[in-house]
Amino acid sequence: MAFRAVFACLLTIAFPLGAQEARQQRVLALYATTPGAAGALTFEATYQKTFGDALGPRLDSESEYIDLARFSETTYDEALVRFLRYGALVLFVLQTALITGLLLQSARRRRAEREMREKQKMLEASNRQISELFGRLIATQETERSRIARDLHDDVSQRVAALSLSMGSLKRKLSNKAGNSDEVAELSAMQRDAVALAEGVRNVSHDLHPSTLQHAGLVTALGEFCGQFGRLHSLAITFNAAPDLGQIDGTAALCLYRVVQEALHNVAKHAQARDVTVSLTRSGDVVHLSIVDDGKGFHLAGERGHGGGLGLISIDERVRVMGGQMAVDTRPGGGTRLSVSIQQ
Repeated sequence: MAFRAVFACLLTIAFPLGAQEARQQRVLALYATTPGAAGALTFEATYQKTFGDALGPRLDSESEYIDLARFSETTYDEALVRFLRYGALVLFVLQTALITGLLLQSARRRRAEREMREKQKMLEASNRQISELFGRLIATQETERSRIARDLHDDVSQRVAALSLSMGSLKRKLSNKAGNSDEVAELSAMQRDAVALAEGVRNVSHDLHPSTLQHAGLVTALGEFCGQFGRLHSLAITFNAAPDLGQIDGTAALCLYRVVQEALHNVAKHAQARDVTVSLTRSGDVVHLSIVDDGKGFHLAGERGHGGGLGLISIDERVRVMGGQMAVDTRPGGGTRLSVSIQQ
């Protein structure tokens, strides 16, 4: 309305001064403003307030005024229509560009997700192949260990035992003759070394292939191994087995036995521990093994990050082949707990 009022003032001053009153009436009637009404401005006041003392251009006739008013309204409407058309066109272009960008982004995201899923599948397949390869490697290793243990027991141990018996026989013969005390003493020392060698060969053979595990079961084999290992390395090893443990199949039993072997060797080599506790329990169809020591502990992430912890890696892979889980809880100065769970 303010625009139209200003436009009316501009048109009103275009008429000659002699017909000023009539022109004022027509202009004010055009915009529904009656002279003398409350709040209405006179022509002079409106003109003075709008233009000050300056005189605008004048029109010579009323028809020119009306043509100018109609032309102004037509021009305004056409401009408004053009603005709306161009605005709609610009808005359509912007919306089209935005939708296109969103579609392109969505397509790139779907492509990236598809590539990620494909890479994940490839990684999972590679992990399965590695696990299968490690499983075959373990099976081959156990077969070779069994063969070496059998050769040590059936060949080397028998030869060392025969050598010890021969030394004992020779020592008795020399003892019956006077003046052979030095030779007898040397033979006694050699016989003791042969006996120690036979015991060492037997232990190696037992570590490679524990016959007790096959004939007496996991609990008996672990109890025997923990006792021997503790005496050999001056460790106080306590072995606890739950009474409701039940029967454990051969493959799982061998896996758990190897885990205890590797873990105790790591304790003796690195932990500087005095006491070790080995526990074997069952929860439903899951067998749980825990090995706890009071040693110096270590930074697990740092150990693995520097390429160390090969014993733990071997244990983890062996347990994973069996479909089990391994967890290590340790900190410097706080000892180490190794937990293994295998489902029967």
